[in-house]
Amino acid sequence: TYYGDPTLKIKQGLRVGEMMITELEGDNDGVLDVAEVVSLTIPVHNRSEEDINGIRLEISTADTLVEIINGTGNLGDIVAGETGEVSGLGFSFGENAADGHLLILDAVMTPEEGEAWWDMIEISVRAPRLEAFGFGWGEIEGDGNGWVDPGETGVMSIHFRNDGGDDMHSEGQVLINSLDERLITEQEATPLQPVASENTGNTDYIEYSISPNAEGLNVAFIEVTALVNDITRGSGIIAIPIGAEFSLDENLDEQPVWQRSYAISEGL
Repeated sequence: TYYGDPTLKIKQGLRVGEMMITELEGDNDGVLDVAEVVSLTIPVHNRSEEDINGIRLEISTADTLVEIINGTGNLGDIVAGETGEVSGLGFSFGENAADGHLLILDAVMTPEEGEAWWDMIEISVRAPRLEAFGFGWGEIEGDGNGWVDPGETGVMSIHFRNDGGDDMHSEGQVLINSLDERLITEQEATPLQPVASENTGNTDYIEYSISPNAEGLNVAFIEVTALVNDITRGSGIIAIPIGAEFSLDENLDEQPVWQRSYAISEGL
């Protein structure tokens, strides 16, 4: 039985086919992204040897990110071996989901006479996924050698890559948390402009300083978290070099200003 109901069957009789998604609110690409409102067109195939009449289809889900707007549609009659179609079933999907979230809809098809049939609809949801993969930096107050040494001040810009299936449609912000008290940042957050899927973007410049008592310290770590509409879309821990003695790149000593370093933890 399915869901404790012995009248619901699967595999034979009425089966759901490949549906079509129409976005009522979204980017009109025919794919479900976070924060969209969609309408479904669902084909249903009669795999039995008899005609099935007066069919009503109802969708439902246990997914808390979904609000069903119209969950019921009439298929009418479907002769044996043929396919019918119902349109206008719709729902809204929330924003707080990770890229690749699997939405499962239950579809119950009830004829005017006889048994009801159950099938499952699976939809993969797309969302931005931001990975902090590096940074650029430079000295703005110090001895002018390009390195940010103890007692000096620099600026950095964090680089992010959007590995998710959906574009980042609105400006986000990046939270910066120093994991070493000897690296002091002048702000706790900085803007991040929208980043399209499979593209990269940079934060605004972040001013920071290295404490004078950091002599002998070659590296400090910062944690960065990317938020879009207050939802976490990625994070990472980045190693910030102190002075010219620490290098993450074999060419770093030749080009000390605005080099790229690399995140040592993957984004979410």
